[in-house]
Amino acid sequence: MSDHLIIALSQRGVFSWATFRDILEEMFDDMFLSDSLIKPSHGLKILEGLGFISSNFNEGSGQLYVCPRTLVRIPSNPRHAILVGHRTADTQILLETICKSINGVTLDLQKNKLEFVPDRVMISVEDESVFLEIANQVEANYHPDPSSWRILQFAGTLDDYVNKLHWENRPPYNWERSDFNTDSINFVPVNPNNNQPLINNSVLIQLKNPDYGRHEFYLYRNNPSQQICKVDRDWGRFLSLFEANKNVLLFSNSNKLAVPKQALLPSIFAIGLSMCSGFPPSDVYLNNKSYFVYQNIPREFGELVATKLGQHLIFDNTI
Repeated sequence: MSDHLIIALSQRGVFSWATFRDILEEMFDDMFLSDSLIKPSHGLKILEGLGFISSNFNEGSGQLYVCPRTLVRIPSNPRHAILVGHRTADTQILLETICKSINGVTLDLQKNKLEFVPDRVMISVEDESVFLEIANQVEANYHPDPSSWRILQFAGTLDDYVNKLHWENRPPYNWERSDFNTDSINFVPVNPNNNQPLINNSVLIQLKNPDYGRHEFYLYRNNPSQQICKVDRDWGRFLSLFEANKNVLLFSNSNKLAVPKQALLPSIFAIGLSMCSGFPPSDVYLNNKSYFVYQNIPREFGELVATKLGQHLIFDNTI
């Protein structure tokens, strides 16, 4: 059973990033303390995308929360739904009992290849109206429309995000610094005293806060005076990619969407795409880069994500 992590986190409800990281490394040391490509930050992104955890890094060292228990419909099949969010040790047993008591309902439990990811709990029905009855009995939220589409429609655009930024007239703090390179899609260490940002575009910089020991992310520009604003890392990367006219999202005829691991999607988009299947994205090496690949993504969903992030899909059937 791969529910141990979410059950342990559900007992806490609210916890810090440091606590989450320590629990991951303690429970799954072979995966997170070895030479594996998976990092605790990627683990958080996967669990956020699947609707199990939400996070807030706007203040301090970060606060994480277990999401409410929710029954989510799959867009590719209206008679399928998955259970995400809060779990206890008896959640699966309770759900099995409920499903057996209703005609035309089957329950499929599928373990994930990633041990820290909870079992995929999928319910299949003959009568779609039964979903509400099941949700009520298992004390879960439910909406008849697929959550994936509702989430992606609700998600803001890159312009929406930029319009909410608050710029300060000052240089960056003199902390350990790296700048985001849109060609390599990596943060590259620099000497702040020698770096000269472009006049017209902003530079995404990563600073290590000496008080918390974690990275903070800022946009920095000379336009013509020095200005800076704190940003979310993922939104900031896609803003930089947009300004550099660089497209990085791949899409295939088999309805797979690939995202470079160095440019992870803002959480709301990762959630919307993961809710299309209930599976975490697979880790695939393509074109000399590591990608997260989401499956069962209708093309209109992929186009919507790309448009909102200032991207154009690159069609690649090798995914």
